[in-house]
Amino acid sequence: MAVTRLLAAVLVTCLTAGVAQAAPAVVWLPQEPRAIPETTSASRDAPVLEWAYGPRAQASVGHAFGIAAWDNRQTRLGVTALLALEDGSAHAAFPTEFLRHRLEVSLAWLLPRLARAWLPPHAQLELALRLGHDGPSGRMVGPDAIRADDLPFGAGGGYLAVDAAARIPTGPAWTWTPRLGLRLYTNVFPWLFSQTASNAVADGLREGALVAVTAEIGGRYRWKPKVNPMFSLFGQWLAAHDASAHDARFARLLAGLALKGRAGELTPFVSLDIGNGMGVLVNRDQLRLSAGVRHAF
Repeated sequence: MAVTRLLAAVLVTCLTAGVAQAAPAVVWLPQEPRAIPETTSASRDAPVLEWAYGPRAQASVGHAFGIAAWDNRQTRLGVTALLALEDGSAHAAFPTEFLRHRLEVSLAWLLPRLARAWLPPHAQLELALRLGHDGPSGRMVGPDAIRADDLPFGAGGGYLAVDAAARIPTGPAWTWTPRLGLRLYTNVFPWLFSQTASNAVADGLREGALVAVTAEIGGRYRWKPKVNPMFSLFGQWLAAHDASAHDARFARLLAGLALKGRAGELTPFVSLDIGNGMGVLVNRDQLRLSAGVRHAF
C-alpha cells in the first residue's frame, strides 16, 4: 500500500505543481522527449550509440524520440528504444554473444515552481512516468552454471517507473545533474495482494526482479563552448522477486570529454563497472575497466 500511496502522490504532483496556466499549441515531434535528457547518464541503458572494450566488448544502439510537447514544452511525450550487445566470454572487438533490449513510453513534466522553491536559481526539475519493457532478447541461459540463488530470466520484464531529475548550474562553468528512479515490475502489483498471484505473473511473464531503484549524479564543466569534460556516477539495486534469489547491485563511473557538433555530441570515455552484470550476465559479479566512445544525436 505504501507503493500505491507513493504513485498517487507522484501523479498529484505532476498534475498540479508544474502545469502552466495557459496551454499553448502542441508541438509535434520535438527533438527531445525529456528536458533533462538521459543521454549523459552512465547507465548501460542510456539511449545512445555506444561501444566500449575492457577486456570484453559491449555496444548499444539507442535513441529517445520526442512525439509531442505542450505547455510551452513543459510537458513532453516520448518513446525510447535501445538494443545492447555484450560478450560474456569472447574477446573480439565487437560483441555478438548476448542481446538485450529496452522499449518504453514516457510522459515528463518540468516543475518550475518546485524548482524555484527547492533549488538554486536557474535550476530545472523534471518528473517522468515511464511504461516499458526491458530484459534479454533471444538467448535466455547465461554462460555460467545456474545456482539456487540466481535471479532468473535476466531480471527484466514489463515495468511502470517514475524518476526525478534536476539540472543545477553552480557558478559560470559547472552544471550538476542528479537523478533518482523507481521501477516497479509487473509482478509487484499482484504481490501487494497475493504472493501466489505474483508468483504466477512472474513465471508467466518471465520476470525475476520485483523492483529496481536507481540513483546517479553527473557533472559537466564548460571548458569551451563545444568541449565539456564530464563524469557520471550511476548505481542500481534490483530486488529479487523470489526470497531464495539474491538481490543485484551495479555501479558505473564514466568520465569523458563531450565534443559538441552539428550531428550531436561525441564522447570518448573511460568507465569502471562494479557489481552484477546486465541481462543474462546479471548473476555474474564483475570489476571491469573499459575505454570506449558514445554518440548522442
